[in-house]
Amino acid sequence: MPLTQRKSEPSGTVVAGTILLRENDLYVVGLEGRSRRQVKARRAASCLLAPEPPDRVLVTLVPEPFVLAVLERTAGRPARLVVDGDATLAASGKLELRGETGASLVTPGEASIAARALEVHAQEARVGIGRLTALAASVLGQFAELRVVSKCADFFADQLTSRLGRSFRHVGGEDAVRAGTIEYRAEGQAALKGQNTAVVARQIARIDGEQISIG
Repeated sequence: MPLTQRKSEPSGTVVAGTILLRENDLYVVGLEGRSRRQVKARRAASCLLAPEPPDRVLVTLVPEPFVLAVLERTAGRPARLVVDGDATLAASGKLELRGETGASLVTPGEASIAARALEVHAQEARVGIGRLTALAASVLGQFAELRVVSKCADFFADQLTSRLGRSFRHVGGEDAVRAGTIEYRAEGQAALKGQNTAVVARQIARIDGEQISIG
């Protein structure tokens, strides 16, 4: 069967057909009607839903064959919106993207979000990042339970303040603190225990109390 438009086709003819095959940027379409012939058509720029065999489509034959729209698709088959080159989806009001079973953003390049405010709500979140750089003027975190597992962690700050109800720390190896001045205060009992304990002062070592017991 010929795959080109007949010269006898009337101007402005628009017919329905079925996608039979895709050949690179062209689609082989079997036209409906008496002729039952086939044409090779390109996808029109306005046809965002990419045609796939065996979709039923709307085809214009003049000035040359173009697939204008997808009329029917087998139930359950995924839909793929395609545009050539860069694209922008804009709305004068609020824009919402919704997926009933899920949504994903996939790109081999960079992805960015620019907004005055950002909110994320999820029952569970998993984040895998090779390298993370975060810059913020202030950070406020409220967690019912927080667990951090890290092979190595470095923390740099001009000032650190912690207010805790109870604090427990377990160190398997060495625990070293180097500071210009160290001060520990306890409202109740303070205990320092070790198999070997040494208190060394270059100038003055002082123990002051109403009662001092050694031994």
